[in-house]
Formats: sequence, structure tokens, C-alpha cells
Amino acid sequence: MLSTMKPAVMLTLRRALDTVTKQPEAAGQVARTYSNIAPANVTARKINENLLLKKTDGGEEVGEKKPELSKPMVLLFSWMAAKQKHLEKFADYYLDKGCDVLTIKTSPMQLLLPQRGTQVIAENVVQFVQQEEHRSQPLFVHAFSVGAYLYSEVVLKMQNLVQQESPIPRIIGQVYDSAVDLDNIPIGLSKALTTNRVMQLSFQKTLEAYLQATKNMTHKHYLKASRTFHNSPVPAPALFIYSKVDPIGTADANERVMESLKNDFGYSVDGVCFEDSQHCSHMYKYPNDYLGALNTFLQRFDYFK
Repeated sequence: MLSTMKPAVMLTLRRALDTVTKQPEAAGQVARTYSNIAPANVTARKINENLLLKKTDGGEEVGEKKPELSKPMVLLFSWMAAKQKHLEKFADYYLDKGCDVLTIKTSPMQLLLPQRGTQVIAENVVQFVQQEEHRSQPLFVHAFSVGAYLYSEVVLKMQNLVQQESPIPRIIGQVYDSAVDLDNIPIGLSKALTTNRVMQLSFQKTLEAYLQATKNMTHKHYLKASRTFHNSPVPAPALFIYSKVDPIGTADANERVMESLKNDFGYSVDGVCFEDSQHCSHMYKYPNDYLGALNTFLQRFDYFK
């Protein structure tokens, strides 16, 4: 199906995804805002092109204070095309608390071709957390932007395992920063690319045509992940961080998910909505509020108390 599509359509989509989902320049300032010194004794291991594991023996002596509690592994789902130096600052936040951090990245083309891309990444994540040396670790999720979609793919893979083997009960907490519901990509991307209403509508139609043309190969995965996002089988408490002006991870989309998880499933869900911060730039614009909300959320879990 993909090979029969007009080259211009694929070229437009590649450029669009690569452009609109790249972290804005302000994101570099996110990293500079949280300028703590990286924890000592950090080791890094590249698992593959998408996965990077960082571990530390230090960090607030949490492990030494509570030896009876297993050290959590944080699953840090990246925004699109994030620079490693920016992700490292978020990783350092958790490393400083004694956690292991698995950074998970995806490329625009892996997003466009989920069977060859995000599906494979999700399977790799599940296999990794199921390895013998990690099987006893609680899992804490922090997902940015399209990382929320990839996390949903991971949850779907976890559901496919027999109940005794599924890592879902090990997930203790979830943070969504600027979460993108893939069902809203045509509208979100068109608004992010231009303020020209005519161009927005034109590009939105192009994306919708792509999704329709590849429905049997790609769109079904997006829809399934979106349903999982709204009807998550993960009962762990969740914190949503978003903005009223974000055209990609919209406030409306985030609040619909929050309402579903709270009202339909009875899950514990908190939200922080900022007035004017851009996509994935909330910590840059409001560092004290962002870290304050995150620190308060972490206090719900015994390991971080």
C-alpha cells in the first residue's frame, strides 16, 4: 500500500512529522532550567537505537534508607526528535532519587510505519523489563508527547502476556507531559505547522488521506492505542501535565482521557494545566510549578517518601 502512494504525499508527511514534533528551541532551556548536578556513579548502557538504560548507586541515599523497597525503573518515553542532552536532565531527576532510567525514543518514520517501528520498539521494551535482573523492579512511567502513544503500544504488548507474566501490576505511577492522542494528529499537526487557516485545512486533509490510505497497515494501530489510552488497564495513579494553548497535545484531548479514567474506571488522576506554555515546554516556562507538582505526586509512593 505504501509503495503505491504518491511520493509527494509521503515526502510531505515525513517533513511534517519531523518538523512539527521536534522539541522547540525553548526545550533546550528546559534542560538548563533544571540544572542539578548529575548523580555520581552513573552507568549507561545502550540497548539498541531506541533504548538507553542508566543506573546509579547514589542519589539521595534512597536505596540505603529503604533497603526493603525495590528500586523502581523509570520508563522515560521521549518526545519526537528529542536531543539526548535534554532527556538527560529529566533522567537525572529520577537518577538523583536512586531510580534506574530506561529512555525510549522513536523516529518519525518508526511512527509512520508502526508495524516496522513502534510495534517493534514496544516489544523490545516489554522483553527488557521482563529480563531476570529487572523482573522484580516496580515501573514508573513518564511519557512526553507521542511517547504517550508508544506507551499505549507497550501496554497492549503487556496485555498479550499471560496474567502471571504481565508487568502491568508492577506499574506504580504514570506521568503524561503534553500527551498526544494519535486520533487527533491531523488537526494537531496542521495547527502546529501554520496559523494560516487555509493551509491548516489543506494539510489536515493530506494527513487524513494518508491515514485512510494506510488504514489496514497503520491507522488500526493508532486507533487501538488511542482506545487503550482512554480505557487503560493500568490502575496506577496518573498525573497529566498540559497547556491550554498546546495545539498538538490539546487540553481538550487530555481532559477527555482524564475524565474517562476517573469516571469510567475510578482511577486516581491528577492534572496540572498551564495557561500559556508550549508543547513539552511546561517545565521551562514554569519550573517551580512543574517540579512542585511532580514532587508532590511522587510523595504518593512509598519509595519516594
